[in-house]
Amino acid sequence: MENAARLGWHDFLRFCSKQGFSLDVCKFDNDKHGGALYVAAVTGRYDTVKFIFDQNVSVVDPNHALAGAAVGRSLEIAKFAIEHGAQVDSFLDIDHMYCRSPLQLAARYSHIRLVEALIEKWGADVHLGPGPPLRHMEMTNWTDQALVEAAMHGHGVVTTYLLEKGAVVNRSYAGHVAFHTFSSEREPKLTALAGAAEAGHTDVIRILLAAGVRVDEYNEWALREAARCGRAEAVSILLDAGADVEPTTIPQHKPLTLACTSANIEVVCSIRQRGAKVTYASLGMAIRGGREVVEALLNSGDHPFFMSELYREPLNEDIKQGPMFLIPEGYPLRKAVSSRRPDLLPLLLHKYKADICWKGHRRWVLLWS
Repeated sequence: MENAARLGWHDFLRFCSKQGFSLDVCKFDNDKHGGALYVAAVTGRYDTVKFIFDQNVSVVDPNHALAGAAVGRSLEIAKFAIEHGAQVDSFLDIDHMYCRSPLQLAARYSHIRLVEALIEKWGADVHLGPGPPLRHMEMTNWTDQALVEAAMHGHGVVTTYLLEKGAVVNRSYAGHVAFHTFSSEREPKLTALAGAAEAGHTDVIRILLAAGVRVDEYNEWALREAARCGRAEAVSILLDAGADVEPTTIPQHKPLTLACTSANIEVVCSIRQRGAKVTYASLGMAIRGGREVVEALLNSGDHPFFMSELYREPLNEDIKQGPMFLIPEGYPLRKAVSSRRPDLLPLLLHKYKADICWKGHRRWVLLWS
């Protein structure tokens, strides 16, 4: 039926309706998928949307037509859906878009006319946060999700308009950005700036910075995401804006470590030159990235002191007394071997004076101080 709606086969849809099939939502294995109504709206078939309403006016959900219109960038279908009872601040619960409202979808797909109409004509809430299932988290400082959607997809015009309508830039929620491991209440945080930085949308980053976005704890993940994805220009802009290269977090989430995962030499050098410290985590990622990344990381002259010495590094700098890693002697060499990079052994041994004597340390040891 979805294909029939996409192609405008009204006779087939009429036949399916008479046979008792729903033209609204299909459900397979407890997972809802957009039915004929949603597909018709996404593909911009106004006549088919109107036909489905005429056939199943008592059972169709106009919110699905409105969501489809937002995805398909159709102002005409959106107006028709609202006239037939669609709620402008409803959340779509099909096709894995359950955390987005019509305004958020319109911002995501950059339909400025529909965004304007939803806010100015139909009263959509610009401050609306994410919908279910994220609402189960006990958070009070929800992000303005429409702004996040526009920023992370690089829609500068929509971002500017939402800011003019009062969207709050320094607001976030503890949600998914890149990593789940070691997450806590304060990280990671999804913000408009972090979304734009991850995708490398430098024009949107500049718009947000000009609007007063802070690069402190509200947006500390922006630099990390730009570094992880190797967005050199975005990293440069954020560093010039004062982003912290040594935020209080675990070593795996430091900007320098994430920059090494991207194997982008320019990004590694930029963050290193701003005073970022080499840790076992950043060195390990650099070794996995290859010779050029290792040299970019270590060529500043201050060779890491754990090249040839036992070294204890906090698992979390926020915890004064807690778990600490004991980094064995010879760790760089062991990492090179385990990462299948034997070509790095001469470099680590001769240029950076790594100690080949491991003194019996065969594995990581977890200490509790």
